[in-house]
Amino acid sequence: KAVGDCHLQVARYQVTNGNQLSTNCRAPVTNIISLTTGTEFESWTPPDWHTKPKFLGGIADQQLRNWAAKIHNLWKSLGRKNESVKDHPELYSQIYTPHPVVVPWGCFRELYYWDSYWVINGLLLSEMTDTAHGMIQNFLYLVRYGFIPNGATIELPWIKSFSEELCPLWSRSTTSGCRTAVTLNGAEHVLNRYHVQVGCPRPESYTDDLELAEGLTEDRKEQLWMELKAGAESGWHFTSRWYVDRDGHNNGTLGDTRTSQILPTDLNALLCLTEKTLASFHRILGDGDSAAQYDQAAARRLEAIESLLWDAERGAWFDFDLVTHSKHFEFYPSNLAPVWAQCYSGPEMGEKAVQYLKSSGALQFPNGVPTSLRESGQQ
Repeated sequence: KAVGDCHLQVARYQVTNGNQLSTNCRAPVTNIISLTTGTEFESWTPPDWHTKPKFLGGIADQQLRNWAAKIHNLWKSLGRKNESVKDHPELYSQIYTPHPVVVPWGCFRELYYWDSYWVINGLLLSEMTDTAHGMIQNFLYLVRYGFIPNGATIELPWIKSFSEELCPLWSRSTTSGCRTAVTLNGAEHVLNRYHVQVGCPRPESYTDDLELAEGLTEDRKEQLWMELKAGAESGWHFTSRWYVDRDGHNNGTLGDTRTSQILPTDLNALLCLTEKTLASFHRILGDGDSAAQYDQAAARRLEAIESLLWDAERGAWFDFDLVTHSKHFEFYPSNLAPVWAQCYSGPEMGEKAVQYLKSSGALQFPNGVPTSLRESGQQ
């Protein structure tokens, strides 16, 4: 990945052009790329940063207030803009964005989708609305690619509150892609899953993926690499949540990752919320027909979620295995995603979910709810 982040000394088309390629392959790699990373960005101080946002005054404990002030001060060092990419896009793997960004820190030198959701929340708390608005505009700019790139992955659709572009992209996917029909008790239900049809190792973890697939047939290698990419797409990379062993149980190791075999609770809760949000937007704009369309989509998804994922006895929603047509009953915080998304039909379901969480044992950990209760070596 470090090499992939370096900028080229010559344009991409020159490197990949037939005759030029043979010349460059015999030349030192430094004739093709600069081994200095991060040159696509220059530092930028957000102009709407100020010293005393209101939230600091609401923190009674002096030590905590001082700590929060230090965190607030970090915004000044995390701003970046990439004008050099705009001027010479052929030399960079980074995609130009029209507004400056706030980066996560450390080795994460660029705009990251998942991290940016939390960054924007923090910017709003710090009353930096112009910077937050610019980052949202960058997301909308990137949707022209069909999705919002996040390094080599596509994360959860957190932009649901900001863009109408995303929901139709998921909805138009065919059943061979991320939109999947399941027949249960004579009724057909359609939900979404993660599915990446690229059967090669991930560029950012190339050696790890090669080693994990050692000893497998070529077909099984390609399938495993697709499943690992789908797991990375989910944002849960990696976790026992995606494990399915040979007996069809939610068990195994990283090599048993079967992400595309599972209908995830949290993904569909997010899309349900997206559909309801878009219906609300259209009503505000006076477009009743479009509002009705998204209301109907949300209602269909809600029915599917409750038919396939809800378990009344346990009081929670569980991932659905498309091969065994059964639920995975292990504890994951995603089992409660419909509560957050308010995607359930009766108040008693929310009450049962609270009891499920209390009885799960997940609240007994000193540092918060864990991503699972299984010691798998992963999340």
